[in-house]
Amino acid sequence: MASNPCCCMTLKTGGFVIAILEIVLGVLSLVATSLTLGGIALIKSFDNGTILHNITEQIQKENPGLYGENIASAMSVLTTVLCLLVAYSVMEIIMGSVLVHGVRTERLGFLKGWMIYKVCGLALSLVLNISVAWLEPKNQKGVTDILSTFVGLLLGIYFIYVIYRLYIEMRDGSVHRPKPKYEFS
Repeated sequence: MASNPCCCMTLKTGGFVIAILEIVLGVLSLVATSLTLGGIALIKSFDNGTILHNITEQIQKENPGLYGENIASAMSVLTTVLCLLVAYSVMEIIMGSVLVHGVRTERLGFLKGWMIYKVCGLALSLVLNISVAWLEPKNQKGVTDILSTFVGLLLGIYFIYVIYRLYIEMRDGSVHRPKPKYEFS
């Protein structure tokens, strides 16, 4: 029998904590990206060109190789990325809810689905971070980016391991699990 990776709580409680963290962070991400998208839409609809012109001039000062069409295409790419982040945030909220339901009702398929989703997400995140580091070797924040990627990867692996241990415990019907006070037949 492997030890409990949640040192001061049961695996079931650890599963709930992970699910709630995922839901809360998904909601915060959804709010932040939605506000950013709303700000971009507001600037585009009510601005008669002065704010975007000032932003364009500032970008051209910092990056002399860029000019009008490149900046417009960069703004459309930014909008697309923000829309993808909104979709990702919604998916995080959904998968956190799936995890809450799976832990609460002891449905192993929900736990397995969450673990598969998280492994795919970690792999995609790692590939994206490596490709960004590869394409942008002159990045001054390289050490910080690598460190934050590494910490995020370790935290994600730990969360997956906790849910995996809970999955094994539920599947095997471990005798070490606490008995409920009230049982319904």
